[in-house]
Parts: sequence; structure tokens; C-alpha cells
Amino acid sequence: MNIDDLPAQADVKRIAVIGTGTIGASWAAYFLARGFEVRAWDPAHDTESTLRDFIHRAWPTLERLGSTEADFVRRKRPL
Repeated sequence: MNIDDLPAQADVKRIAVIGTGTIGASWAAYFLARGFEVRAWDPAHDTESTLRDFIHRAWPTLERLGSTEADFVRRKRPL
């Protein structure tokens, strides 16, 4: 694969996050705030609710930093 075969940045709509610990959850929150659909995976149990809680807590900070592009209601897509 060469770089010309990759989609243009503007064409990217969905991002995968592997691992939902502190770093993965932070990336997931950031990408959601930037308007991407995020699919996250982690081998541990109960990671979906932990990730959702993390994003819920991080959202006000992302808004204060001007990092969000859409409101939180639009973000309630499957992780």
C-alpha cells in the first residue's frame, strides 16, 4: 500500500480505538468531540460503561478547550 491509496483526511468518518484505558479513552473522547464516529474495543469486562463515564466526565473540559464540533446528544452513537 502506498500513501496515495489511503483515504483523504476529509473522507475519514470512523476511527477505531484499541484499548480503553486512560490513553485510549482520552483519544476516544477527543475523536468524538471532533465529530468522528468511534468504535472502541478492550478485552477487559465492563469497558463500555467505564468508557462512557470517562467521556461524560471529560466532555465539559473538551468544550472549555474548544475541542468539540457538535453537541453531546449527537454523540450518543454506539461506541
